[in-house]
Amino acid sequence: MESAGHKIGLFSGVALVAGACIGSAIFSISGLTIAYAGASAILSWLAAALLFCAYGTVVVRLVRRHPHSGGIYIFPKREIGGRAGSFLGFVCGWGYIVSNILAIAFSAICMGPYLQAAFPGLDNHTLLALLSCFAALCILLCGVHLSKALQNILVILMAASLLVFCLTAFFGGGFDISGFKHFFVSGSRRASGFISSIPLALVAYGGCVVIAFLADEVDNPAKTIPGALFTGIGLVALLYLAVIASVVGTLPVSTLKNDPSCRLTPLMACVYEGSLYSFPWLVKVIALSASLALLTTINALMRVNAMALETLAHEGLMPEFLFRENRQGTPYAALLTVASVSSLLCLRKDWTEGLINMGAVINVVTMAVICTSLICAERKGRVLPAAVILMFLACYIPGIAASGWKLWAFTTAVYAFGIALYLIFARSARPRLSGIVVHGKGHGHLHGMPTANLATYKGQSLPTGGVWRTRAVLSGRIHPALTHIGRRPSDDDSPEETVETMILDFDKNIYGEEMTLIFDDYERPTMTFPDLDALKNNLDDYSKPKERLQKKARKTPFALFKKNPGKY
Repeated sequence: MESAGHKIGLFSGVALVAGACIGSAIFSISGLTIAYAGASAILSWLAAALLFCAYGTVVVRLVRRHPHSGGIYIFPKREIGGRAGSFLGFVCGWGYIVSNILAIAFSAICMGPYLQAAFPGLDNHTLLALLSCFAALCILLCGVHLSKALQNILVILMAASLLVFCLTAFFGGGFDISGFKHFFVSGSRRASGFISSIPLALVAYGGCVVIAFLADEVDNPAKTIPGALFTGIGLVALLYLAVIASVVGTLPVSTLKNDPSCRLTPLMACVYEGSLYSFPWLVKVIALSASLALLTTINALMRVNAMALETLAHEGLMPEFLFRENRQGTPYAALLTVASVSSLLCLRKDWTEGLINMGAVINVVTMAVICTSLICAERKGRVLPAAVILMFLACYIPGIAASGWKLWAFTTAVYAFGIALYLIFARSARPRLSGIVVHGKGHGHLHGMPTANLATYKGQSLPTGGVWRTRAVLSGRIHPALTHIGRRPSDDDSPEETVETMILDFDKNIYGEEMTLIFDDYERPTMTFPDLDALKNNLDDYSKPKERLQKKARKTPFALFKKNPGKY
């Protein structure tokens, strides 16, 4: 966990939210929505902002219940509970990871035309897309502090350049109000364009919840996360509306409808094909702004995707190598995985619009599961999440129904692959328990062997009672530990079953923090001791350093142990 001085504050949180949203949305997705809906795209983006504010309220309420990283997966797992919660949590996390990878690839593909405009000698768009992914990866591998500082700088420069574009469009003499005639029917999808463009706009706002995945890195998450989320949505929405109005007033909608390349670079088209041709210097401003914006999107989404993969790996639903970290505490294995898959998708430029449409479909599944989690969590206040689900469906169904069989086939294949991974890893995963570290009686601390008492979340089954060799996961770091499940062996008067963990070579205050225990090997059943000193002497054999560093000769599969615990 980061020190308090290096945690994400409100300003950095707003910059993170804005950086995750503005990139591909303002410079590419905006062109798609104007082509579909014409001038009414302004209402599409406004409706999406309001709808995402309602969804953001759902996320904030869940973050307050679980102020720890990994929220998109954790919310369904904790609140729905049991196998259903674990499965739906994985579906939610998997969809979030896939949609972010699609967004990273889409953003990287869009980088090519803008970088070429800024630097005319760069004409290999595929190479530029790959270099964009590589640059974001290098920034993140340098550590979160450098990434956070650079993210703030990039967002400020990007917002300033977009304001220059908007002011030039409105007051440079090229703005034509006639672009707003035939408000609802000027797009290619005519009257239905306003509704069918909302899902694309929601994809753009989807980056707002990125901060919920980084709760452990946020200073005072209960206040900072909602403040950054809603402030970020408000600022981003104002910027979206200003830019879209600028494009509609300086570029004929027919240009975007008829030219696919202009749809992906609408701001550039305002200079090359629209009424801003008398301001050629805007090309450089737009190109540099777009490059910065797209890089911040790739940076933020790559970072949060690595956190999501790391969370699933902690839960045993992804390969364990994904939570390996470097000296800066960066999950490099997860980052390399995200960057590699995104780079492969960058090789297919012809998939550009398909990627973003598939992301829109996956987003509605993820959002529906998150809203369902709050419905299960709170008896009161269920109206809001239920209403959000209904509004999502009303906005998504028209556009999805008209997208054709290929979109459905690819989306089904993506989820089928994810479910296959879940079945494979869930079947072979070692048992895990998660919860919050709470105060116990303090006897262990007084005798020089402090233990962490775990208050487990609902819906989790306790492994067979006794002493287990475990790994304790705290803030992404793994520590060797011994865990006892059952009645306290030195306390005959207490019938209460507890989960107590002695983390080896560890001396930090972790009360109130979330901890996950990975159960590796069963050592022995519960034994009764006359006092704590006798218990300490017994545990010494299990906690010697040489014993921890040696691999046990025999590994007992948990499934076999459950069938015949006496044998082991």
